Amino acid sequence: MTPDPTCQADGAALPADAPEEAARPRENCAFCRIVAGSAPADILLADERMIAFLDVAPLNPGQALLIPRRHHPAFTAMPPGLAGELFTAANRLAVAIMRAGGYDGYNLLVACGPCAGQIITHAHIHILPRGPTDGLCLPPHTTPFADDAERLAFVAAVRRRLSP
Repeated sequence: MTPDPTCQADGAALPADAPEEAARPRENCAFCRIVAGSAPADILLADERMIAFLDVAPLNPGQALLIPRRHHPAFTAMPPGLAGELFTAANRLAVAIMRAGGYDGYNLLVACGPCAGQIITHAHIHILPRGPTDGLCLPPHTTPFADDAERLAFVAAVRRRLSP
């Protein structure tokens, strides 16, 4: 597999390596302004750790964004456990959106980094309600490994990075 030049190279500092000060609110962050109450948003859910609001550019009516209240530029920069809390809340919120909007299903989407399509550098989950005739489809192609050796080398590399 050829690396995407817009993604960070192996060995480069990932957002998880950023100092704790990275979690401070950013004046130039649209999501931090929503958390601070200085930008408008249709709030669906809010607690001390997270906030959810309707997306201003939805693919389907009712699409929402769930964010941590503290600024983390990406999921890789969040403290342990927070991602799990967000996904638990996202599932609960998605079911409520699905029922309120008469939808049949939903997608939870995360874009982590520019090469993945992350536009706003504040970690967030898209809650996308889905119906059978909404016309949306995920990319219709797959990109397999070139051969078994490449696949097995990748598996070994991931396992090494997961080892303590």
